[in-house]
Amino acid sequence: MKFYFAYGMNTNHYGMAERCPNAFYCGSGYIDNAKLVFKSVADYEHNKGYRLHGAIWYITDECEKALDTLEGYPTLYGKRQEKATITFSKTLRETEIYVMIYKMNRDGYYPPSNYYYEMLHQGYKTNRLPMAQLKKALENSKRMG
Repeated sequence: MKFYFAYGMNTNHYGMAERCPNAFYCGSGYIDNAKLVFKSVADYEHNKGYRLHGAIWYITDECEKALDTLEGYPTLYGKRQEKATITFSKTLRETEIYVMIYKMNRDGYYPPSNYYYEMLHQGYKTNRLPMAQLKKALENSKRMG
């Protein structure tokens, strides 16, 4: 089992429950010096002074296999390990942990579909993640795409 950092569609609890019924939601978290970007779907880039917010799940090997399929691993997304700060939902205690995170293997910025964006919006709302992160990434993808 391992910690998984979701910043895109897997912030949505309903979708995660279908894909990974054995995943356990731990709380929200962030990765310093990284920011959300859209390349049709969510990705992140290291960028000093930013903070990538997301949901942190504790996943099984079976969950990871399902996520690998969903994320098109290893072709569309690769996997990395990053240091994240988590606020555990039960205790509200902040702790640094290492998480597995998917990172896209392609370049270019493109806005997401309305459906995809709304799925993320719901996930961000549920996890109390900053909506400004989502809106800024959308604006940037339209401007740079």
